[in-house]
Amino acid sequence: MRTSIICIGALTLALTACSSHQSMPAPTSGGLHGVGPNVVQTGKTPVQWSQFKWGSTSSSSQYDSIVTGSDKNVWFTDINGQNLVQMKMTGATKVFPLTFNGTSRFSPANMTVGADGKFYISTTNSPGFIGVAKNTGTFTVTAIPSGDYGYDGGLTLGPDGNVWFTELKHIGKITPTGKVTEIAYPDGQTNNLFGSITTGSDGDIWVSEYNQPYIDDVDPLTNGVTVYSLPCALSGLVSAADGNLYGPCGGSIVRITTSGSWSLIANPFSTDGFPTSFITGLDGNPWFTAANSNQVIQYNAGNGTLHAFYPPSTFGNDYGLAAGPDGNYWAVGNNAMIDIYIVDTLVVTPAPIKLTSIGQTQVITIKEPNTSTWTVTSSSPGVATVTPVSGHANEYTVKAIGVGSTNVSVKDAIGNSFVDKVTVT
Repeated sequence: MRTSIICIGALTLALTACSSHQSMPAPTSGGLHGVGPNVVQTGKTPVQWSQFKWGSTSSSSQYDSIVTGSDKNVWFTDINGQNLVQMKMTGATKVFPLTFNGTSRFSPANMTVGADGKFYISTTNSPGFIGVAKNTGTFTVTAIPSGDYGYDGGLTLGPDGNVWFTELKHIGKITPTGKVTEIAYPDGQTNNLFGSITTGSDGDIWVSEYNQPYIDDVDPLTNGVTVYSLPCALSGLVSAADGNLYGPCGGSIVRITTSGSWSLIANPFSTDGFPTSFITGLDGNPWFTAANSNQVIQYNAGNGTLHAFYPPSTFGNDYGLAAGPDGNYWAVGNNAMIDIYIVDTLVVTPAPIKLTSIGQTQVITIKEPNTSTWTVTSSSPGVATVTPVSGHANEYTVKAIGVGSTNVSVKDAIGNSFVDKVTVT
């Protein structure tokens, strides 16, 4: 068991601008004050973290990314094995080799889901192509006119229904019919290896340049680009529910408004430096991994706090991170595992239960935020039965029937579960 820490803070802001770029509005102010309670991680009892084998025979990589598919499963790239992997909520996996043009293999890196439900995938080894996969596993590539490629660049679904992506030398977009359009970086960038991209609250496409302190604001209707200067080069970029953009900025987090102003937020957790680590969470806040420190972190834009959640010590470091279809966070671990952080903890009390005579009963109470119904069963009804308490949705009666032991399982609709061991003597 480990205990997370909460750290807050703000840096004194200094605005820098490049004379060849549009000047920035004055940076926004906003101190961060107050300290919240610590979050205690307790592993799998109660369920707070879970883990599945990731399904491929190859090892996982810091370049692997993970998303929720249109089929409500999680999907992740396997760059070392050159595969795409589907994982169901049960942990069951199916591996799809990414082969094209007969025998060529595609090394997948970042990906996103398009308006058509297909996966659009960047690659580290196939210049001139962007990968497109269906959730049936069917895989094709689409040619990029310039021959450029995304390496480990980001992708985002734009408000125009097209998927926008970063390349080494261009900002690209691909329509659902496969037409690709490219826009050269106004500053002449030719090596945007880990460029990040997101759709802003203003409906524009925002792009970071991994090795330059700029952010590009693209109008998807005109393809016009406005370039703003930043205090650092970004290695990730998301649009949060508060309407601002966020990204890792050296040892800090930078908040960027859609008018181009920025402010720095002190971050004591070192991010791993890859754009697959920075996402918009289920709560609309920025979430990211700090893989070098084995943490999953949330920045709460509403109250200005950073919360670090530590996996159990038996887990590896997490790289790619996704908001899962079950309301939890799924991450690619560096030890070929998929780690799941359970947001709403399921607690059953008392646990375990010992009944000393036939006919004796014990009422169990279930607590889980944002949940009011569960499936509760006994693995051996001949030892103990379990029935709901009338008028109390979160209470069940366990009754001793015969000598022995049984497991009373409590499950919710999104796959979280708790096993309460019952012994009758």
